[in-house]
Amino acid sequence: MSANVLRNIKENRMKAAKVLLSVLIVVVMTVTVLACIGYRAEDASASSGKYWLKVNRLANVVTAYKYKDGKYVPYRAMLCSSGGPNTPKGTFHTLKKYRWKVLMGPVYGQYNTRIYKHYLFHSVWYFNNHNKATCTTQEYNLLGHSRSHGCVRLSVMDAKWIYENCKLGTKVTVYESRNPGPLGKPKGFKIYGGMAWDPTDPDPDNPDFRLRKPVITISKKKAKSIEYGKTYHKLRGVRAKDVNAYQDLTDWVKVSKVRKRVDGKWVKAKFSTKSVGKYKITYSCHYKYCRGTAKKSFIVRVKDSSKPVLKTSGDRTVRFGAKNALYKVTARVKSGSRTKAIKTRIYSPSGKVLDKSYSRAKAFEFKRQGTYKIRYKVRSVSKPYKYTTETIRVKCWRDARINVDKKNIHIYDTDTVAKAITKIRNKTRITDKKDIVYYATKAIITLDKKASFEVGSSITATLKWDGANGKRVVKKVTFTIEASTPPAPDDTGGDSGNGVQP
Repeated sequence: MSANVLRNIKENRMKAAKVLLSVLIVVVMTVTVLACIGYRAEDASASSGKYWLKVNRLANVVTAYKYKDGKYVPYRAMLCSSGGPNTPKGTFHTLKKYRWKVLMGPVYGQYNTRIYKHYLFHSVWYFNNHNKATCTTQEYNLLGHSRSHGCVRLSVMDAKWIYENCKLGTKVTVYESRNPGPLGKPKGFKIYGGMAWDPTDPDPDNPDFRLRKPVITISKKKAKSIEYGKTYHKLRGVRAKDVNAYQDLTDWVKVSKVRKRVDGKWVKAKFSTKSVGKYKITYSCHYKYCRGTAKKSFIVRVKDSSKPVLKTSGDRTVRFGAKNALYKVTARVKSGSRTKAIKTRIYSPSGKVLDKSYSRAKAFEFKRQGTYKIRYKVRSVSKPYKYTTETIRVKCWRDARINVDKKNIHIYDTDTVAKAITKIRNKTRITDKKDIVYYATKAIITLDKKASFEVGSSITATLKWDGANGKRVVKKVTFTIEASTPPAPDDTGGDSGNGVQP
């Protein structure tokens, strides 16, 4: 290949490289310029940010839409004064912000946000720069009408809201319709004199600050009672609204105080469905673009409608004079014990019917022998028609008595232990169960282990009887060993006395 051809190829490559470098420089500069002026692609939702401002230049209302759950929803309505046909229709993206700015006149505006070229969102204009007491009353009172040269005038609070909440690049659409928008057209304030403070300016020095507080509403369908242990959503059904801008402030509602009714007074408490009672929940809503804090209270009752579970000791026997008709009797519901709420009805062996409260039933004394019928009844905490009953029978007996006919018992030196016990058993009677007399057939009788059957010595017999009331009665009797004699006919035989064979 000749030297001329090689030189031409090299020159062509250098020219191509220069062209490519020039194109890259132009592209970089274009992107940089677009970024500096705040340009965003109109069809990209991310570029529009959190809000989308729609300006109805005919109805003179700005509606802010908020991006939520994949779509923009109406969020805030603001009264404005557009320039009518002087405000260009179309979709734009905000470019720059100015806290105070000189306007055509020259006059001055607060909270300025550039929409497109020289078109801005800004407050109603002021005669003097940085002097908030010089707002033009004539133009302020005409908010809601087309009055500007093309900018979109707003109250200070609305201009401030856009300035502080809508980032640069926020999408702005200017259109016209007789329908003011989905939230409606807010009402404005009137001011008097040639110039004055904007009544929506939140400056602490403002002598005429008139914005209204948020309004909290509670749904009529919100549950006023909840069952013990269930989940209760305290904020469900509670909403708030900025009545100045028809803005939903539900996200700003919080529970600020909870009190519970105790002994006739409201006391500070923590809300819990695991604690039965009446609660007063106070909701509050504070939004810096309104005035002050709104509060509203709601009363909800945590109730326990469960049917009580009543447990008893079952039928039993007690000693004469025993106390407590509620022995081992308990009642429970889901929220806890209901034992102290038990009502007791006692049917005495004498035929009397006695109604006792919890304390009196515990102190009740069984003073009559026989069978008592006791009926327990306990009601639900919240629904008195729900109740549980149980009935038991209690037998009441005095302690048994062991009667030994010692005078007619003779223990001889020739007797064995078994014979001596038989003699004692045959001369013993047991009085039990309301003075019924029993033979001592089932009595337990023992003699001293070291008993000696020598004439003149003493032996002690121990007699035991398990009474009908559960009490074991014990009696000890001492006998003197006598010398052997011809046995008497009844020494070991039966007794002519009356008795019942148990």
